[in-house]
Formats: sequence, C-alpha cells, structure tokens
Amino acid sequence: MRTLLEFVLGPINAAMGALPPWSARIAVALLLVLPAVAVWRLSRDWVLRGAPDRAGWRDLRIWAALFVVPYLVIYLLLA
Repeated sequence: MRTLLEFVLGPINAAMGALPPWSARIAVALLLVLPAVAVWRLSRDWVLRGAPDRAGWRDLRIWAALFVVPYLVIYLLLA
C-alpha cells in the first residue's frame, strides 16, 4: 500500500523526472533569483524602519540580493 506522501508526490516526481536536466537547472536558478528580486519591491522606508540612520549599508534588500549571488554562482558553475 502506498503512503500518503507517495500518493501526493509520486505524480510530481514522475513529471519532474521526465523533464530534461537543463530545465531543472533553470528552475533552481529561478528559485534563487526570484526572492532576491522580490525584496526590491519593498519600499526603502519600510526596510529601514527602526534603523538609527539611513545609511546604504543598512538596506536589507542589498544584503538579501548579495546573499543569493554566491549560491547562484556556485550552482551555475558546479552543477
């Protein structure tokens, strides 16, 4: 008897297994890039709320984008 997890994820796993490897690589890269892009939709005022000053290095949107870059580079070069 199949478990509930196999029942739910089996078709997804089969569909993903049928895709060519390059499409999985693009999907993972998008999963890394999209959140980094999404943080830039936040207003600067909201991001810097509560900061003692409005220095550029305190902007968490920059840090979120920079945090993703090494993962993306490593994944694209070594995958």
